[in-house]
Amino acid sequence: MWSDFGELIALALGIAISPMPVLGVILMLMAPRGMSAGAGFAFGWIGGVGLAVSIFSLLSSLLPARGSEGPDTAFGLTPVIVGAALVAVGVIQIWRRARGQADDDAAELPRWLSAVDKLTVTRSVVLGFSYAFLRPKNLVITIAAGLVIGRAEPGVAGTAIALGVFTVIASVTIAAPPLAYALGGEQVKATLVRLRVWLLANLALITGMTLILIGIALVVLGFVSL
Repeated sequence: MWSDFGELIALALGIAISPMPVLGVILMLMAPRGMSAGAGFAFGWIGGVGLAVSIFSLLSSLLPARGSEGPDTAFGLTPVIVGAALVAVGVIQIWRRARGQADDDAAELPRWLSAVDKLTVTRSVVLGFSYAFLRPKNLVITIAAGLVIGRAEPGVAGTAIALGVFTVIASVTIAAPPLAYALGGEQVKATLVRLRVWLLANLALITGMTLILIGIALVVLGFVSL
């Protein structure tokens, strides 16, 4: 049980600690219609993560019941495979930075980040949902999370709690900036500006180290559950 819970938290952190969407939310908050756009993006993100992990959790319940050797092995190996993939991607990120290919992080930013000041609430919601649901890394992680929940067979109430915990943890870094801005106003703005500068300067390193640490945790937890 604790192994399943640990895997679920590690997977959720793999989505939560994503510098690019956090940077996007901060840039939205700096725009003229920042609060509405940032809140819309966070709302869409939460919906995208919640829907994705719910779908894959439901699909995992259609797999053969736990107890036979094949399905248990497949369930147990999923976090190991995902963790190894995250470690590999993280190493590549850091290696590219070390070789000087990621020094100019601004050149690698997606185009939507340069147009955040033009986002309407509707577009920001759609963007947040799409980024959370369709981003390859998030998609792989939510598939793994769905399999972990399916393997644990927690029942209806337990599944609802697991889905809620996963969604909250995976969304906390996206929802926190708009919430802090709404509560703190201009006093928080200066902190967000400093965070934006730091993220722009360290995107590749933050992403790489995060993926490596979370990947290692998943590999260890996956082997423990086998």
